Amino acid sequence: MEKPGLSIDQKHDKTLYPKPYFTADALDALKVEKAVIMQAHIRGFLARRKAAKLRRAKQEAIDREEEERASAQKEHEMRQKRLRDRCLHPKTYSDFAVLRRELEAWRVQETARIKHMFDSDVHRRQAFKELLHRETELLQHIEELKLQATKESRQEKKLHFLETLARPFAWACPSTGDVITVFTPETMRAEDLRNLFLDLENLQVDTATRLDVLQRVQVTVAANAAQDLDQKRTVGTGNLNKEILELCRREIAFLRRGTTQTAKLSGLRQRLSHAFWYLLQSPAFNPQASRYLKLPACQQTKGICF
Repeated sequence: MEKPGLSIDQKHDKTLYPKPYFTADALDALKVEKAVIMQAHIRGFLARRKAAKLRRAKQEAIDREEEERASAQKEHEMRQKRLRDRCLHPKTYSDFAVLRRELEAWRVQETARIKHMFDSDVHRRQAFKELLHRETELLQHIEELKLQATKESRQEKKLHFLETLARPFAWACPSTGDVITVFTPETMRAEDLRNLFLDLENLQVDTATRLDVLQRVQVTVAANAAQDLDQKRTVGTGNLNKEILELCRREIAFLRRGTTQTAKLSGLRQRLSHAFWYLLQSPAFNPQASRYLKLPACQQTKGICF
């Protein structure tokens, strides 16, 4: 307030007027209004979360159904593939039993068809003759498949035996749980002989590589023969050593003369493979083989528990 000797700047002054009084009832009404708004937002949030959860559950159910359908389809295809493989490439006794049952069912069906189709005995005999010829061909094909399966099974057993011999010793460490592998001179020798046998069995190589493999076989077998002579073994591998060295010498001579036809060398190579396989099973040549070869039961100690 101005007075004599005091001047006040009133340029920024403004007049204030009283507003309506905010009563307690109005405050309660405002709280109710805001509570309704908050409840609406919370209910919307819960509804959206529940809807998203339902959508995820629905999508998971759809994905699960698709996965189960794909898995069933894949299993069906694998089952059909196994069935086709059992018919085209049988390996076990049950596979060949299935083939023989199918062949018998086909023969019975064809016999009934011929009896129903032809009334004349001449035509029936001719049809039965053709049926018998076809059945004979199928039986021959089944026997060929059986021989092939037997050959493959023997080869797999050989490879499994050699892999077992070359496997290092393994122990589990009690403190750390780590697996400790130990290579011994016997396992390393078995691994070298396994690799040499695989190289000898591989015929899809050129002449130079084949000659190198044969020379390696000669060196290995010759060293074993010399060791037999040095140690004067009464029960050794002398005959096998001589046979393998002679077979290697003959094949090397054929290859150096330019004879590379597989048909001419198949018998010689088969004899060499068999002889070397029997040599691999000899503990005198492959010391690791003594751990896995089955010895014949002794009649004097049979039934005695040590």
